[in-house]
Amino acid sequence: MAHFKDALSRRFTSSRNALASIWGLASMGSGFGGMMFSLITGWLVSRYSYVPAFFLFGLLPLVAAGILLWVTLRESGVESSRLP
Repeated sequence: MAHFKDALSRRFTSSRNALASIWGLASMGSGFGGMMFSLITGWLVSRYSYVPAFFLFGLLPLVAAGILLWVTLRESGVESSRLP
């Protein structure tokens, strides 16, 4: 989450109000995500077992890293033909 907020602060440097608003929305989304994570984990474990929960939550950081890498490369102007 810290890298995401840092990327936002570099992108919206023109206005302190815009930066503060985006930082607040990102922090609110982080708190909401934490609440949803607890609910989804409880539902998944009670309905199925711990195996799908561990599998799913083991894949989430990889998906997030892929999205962050894709957005970062797209923002930096790297051509899609040069991506692996």
